Amino acid sequence: MVQSNFLTARSGGRDARQDAIAVWIALKVRSSNAPLPANDPAVVRGRQRFGEVGLVIPGFSCASCHGGPKWTRSTVDYTPPPSPTQIIGAELRNTATQGPNVLVNVGTFTLGGGRTNEIRANLADIGAAAAPLGANGFNIPSLLSVHETAPYFYSGLAQTLEEVLNGSQDSFGGVRHHFVGDPSIRQDLIAFLRSIDATTPKFQ
Repeated sequence: MVQSNFLTARSGGRDARQDAIAVWIALKVRSSNAPLPANDPAVVRGRQRFGEVGLVIPGFSCASCHGGPKWTRSTVDYTPPPSPTQIIGAELRNTATQGPNVLVNVGTFTLGGGRTNEIRANLADIGAAAAPLGANGFNIPSLLSVHETAPYFYSGLAQTLEEVLNGSQDSFGGVRHHFVGDPSIRQDLIAFLRSIDATTPKFQ
């Protein structure tokens, strides 16, 4: 039986090659240098907006999801590692026991509305559709090097950071956690996003 392993951390000695790759990534792989300096006036204003609670969603700021040491609140390391019974094909099940920072439901898929364009086959009946995985939430991506990682969103619908924030590619229902109505605030936030690299002070 082939055992799947989704860990980015050490595999606990199960596979020395994977452990070596994890060590190399931890020591050598770094985000690219940001194109905008931290002291740019738009960047300074955008950083303030990034930490502003209630800018888009009451009780939340951009940093609520995209803060922390890696610019994301999500984690991908499991303690203990998931058992083979939790992995079916390439799909990891039972993530709820790993805590709320693994999958976060941001309202992309909603009952009776929201996006339904993720088409999955039901492994028990190949001719039938399965519920979209997005209904369980998504692992929030890091913002390191976000200036050069387009397209954005799980589906790649947003081609630019402007499209992420202007709502033009998020009109299928659900909660629009990224929609910023004011164009000047959007531009400041985009400037800040384009300034994020390994040297940028984190939001804790």
